[in-house]
Amino acid sequence: MNLYIVTPNSETHMGWVNSQPRPSDPDNWDSPITPVAIADGVIATWTAPLLKAQGFPQTLDFVLAVSRDLSVSVAAGLIVEWIVSNFKGKAEKVFIERTEVTFEHGELLKVVTETIKRERAY
Repeated sequence: MNLYIVTPNSETHMGWVNSQPRPSDPDNWDSPITPVAIADGVIATWTAPLLKAQGFPQTLDFVLAVSRDLSVSVAAGLIVEWIVSNFKGKAEKVFIERTEVTFEHGELLKVVTETIKRERAY
């Protein structure tokens, strides 16, 4: 599942990036791909930010991987809670699979659930 978080500026964007734990191996600190564990069975992998000019909106790009051991509803709930707790009030927009979604818990849950079901059908 692809997730894009649009933050209003580079300060907000880098504030989130810098708050994430670094890999235990210092040689990997500058890795362009960084996994973030949302919960057991749910991993968000984000690519190193390509910052635009100062003052312009920035985008955090994630690929979410969900274990088949988790039920759809549990996985969706974990993902939505992570999105809301990390980005509500800090981001301007959220896109899931190129669909803009409001920061309302019910709307996020609906779109994430549908996306997981669609991906598991393959």
